[in-house]
Amino acid sequence: MNAGAARIKRIAVAYDDSAGARTALARAVALTSILPQARLIVIAVDEVPERVPVFAPAASGGPRRIELSGEPKDDEPAATTGAVAHGREWLRSALEYTQRHGVTTTCELHTGHPAGQILIVARAARADLLVIGHSRHPELHNRVLGSTAEQVARHAFCSVLIAR
Repeated sequence: MNAGAARIKRIAVAYDDSAGARTALARAVALTSILPQARLIVIAVDEVPERVPVFAPAASGGPRRIELSGEPKDDEPAATTGAVAHGREWLRSALEYTQRHGVTTTCELHTGHPAGQILIVARAARADLLVIGHSRHPELHNRVLGSTAEQVARHAFCSVLIAR
């Protein structure tokens, strides 16, 4: 194993249960099997729905972590708690996959702009590698808005693997 691979101790993977995210998760799990010292962090980001008030804590208070196992907090807007239901399901799916492959996983569920939140969580986790799936959006969509993978790769502080 080369010295570069030996330095990978934390692998973060962005996951939304899409085909690209499932490929990214499979790659990240495969990497942890050949890098036994590596730990896996699965990041799910559910976008804040438009009906959340502009000054709701999730919208105005910066990054917001949502506990998977707990009940919604009193200051968590109802619209946000409904939105994270998708994220919770995504992480349950990811956990089932990693457990089937014998990989210990930490999960983070956040709301907000996907690329921004992925980068914030990966930096906070001190990830050495960030794995993200390639989207299947039409070319025009990506050309106008840019894909999440492209935005993450452009602004990442660590190495990024875009899984196809």
